Amino acid sequence: MNRFDSELVCTEESFPNGSGGTDLRCNYVMNDKFIGVEKADILLLVGTNPRFEAAIFNARIRKSFRHTDIEIGVIGEELDLKYDYKYLGNNGKVLDDIINGKNEFAKVSSFDF
Repeated sequence: MNRFDSELVCTEESFPNGSGGTDLRCNYVMNDKFIGVEKADILLLVGTNPRFEAAIFNARIRKSFRHTDIEIGVIGEELDLKYDYKYLGNNGKVLDDIINGKNEFAKVSSFDF
């Protein structure tokens, strides 16, 4: 079916780790529109490296960083993203602190969690 540009998968076999259909284009191309990133005031990246995992998304973040006053926070490993961000830590407690308003990154936001 894939040879005929079909993205439908029908199988009675189970694939370990959900790897069935990994060669289908729709599974590795991100066609989502990231318009919201360019309008965002705050962006929190949790456990991801958009520079390698989602290059188009990262380009939109970088564009937003260059042209707006977006505040970017990262929870996870420290990264080389080619734009400034606030490193918040590498554990789940940081996320709890943000939600409860105990982290300074939560004070940047103008809304309540």
